[in-house]
Amino acid sequence: MELTNILLFLILVTLAAYTFIPWKTTKKGLEKPSLKKIIIFWAYCFVVLSFVVYLFTLI
Repeated sequence: MELTNILLFLILVTLAAYTFIPWKTTKKGLEKPSLKKIIIFWAYCFVVLSFVVYLFTLI
């Protein structure tokens, strides 16, 4: 795997995590979750997207 592909994959994981992370709504507006939750969700997205990419390579 080339460096370019690894960097593009990490960008994909970061964008997916940022897009699908659940935000809290308050009277002030939207609140970001804690850093711990963001890191856990990023790792979850990393694992899921790794599996999806692996499945695509089998086709």
